Amino acid sequence: MNNRKGFTLIELLVVVLIIGILAAIALPQYKKAVQKAKITSLLSSVRSIKTIIDAHWLVHDSYPEITELASEINLNTANNTVFGGKYYYGFWKQGNPYHYSFALTYPTTADISINIHKKDDPHNRCRNSKNSPTCITCQVPASSNDTAKDICASLGSNPFTFDRWLYHTIL
Repeated sequence: MNNRKGFTLIELLVVVLIIGILAAIALPQYKKAVQKAKITSLLSSVRSIKTIIDAHWLVHDSYPEITELASEINLNTANNTVFGGKYYYGFWKQGNPYHYSFALTYPTTADISINIHKKDDPHNRCRNSKNSPTCITCQVPASSNDTAKDICASLGSNPFTFDRWLYHTIL
């Protein structure tokens, strides 16, 4: 009679191989889910800033300057961060008619930014948005990886390309 205790080398290798295959399938999906969760958190913060900008527009009939937003959103101009260093920001107000845009990115998802644009943006980035002084878009470089594009697509609709960038309007 054969009294075996333990597993053979082949059995152990098969188990390790199966675990490796499962990990290879699951890890990219996990990374995508983590990145989407970060961008969803970022979108929540952007919606808060949009509310502040819209309220300023309704009261003053103009868009706020960055200095007016600074105290409301814990903005640090020394290192271009907002909300206590959680996100990086960019602010543009230039041209005639002027371009007004406030963008936030998460430090580890640099390909994706969530932007607030003025409704009558000269580049028409607020197309198909609701009746509001501003709109929100998810923006990725047109040459970006499919994961970044998929995340933006899941957040918004009405995709369009403008000057090397892929935008999705978030309604």
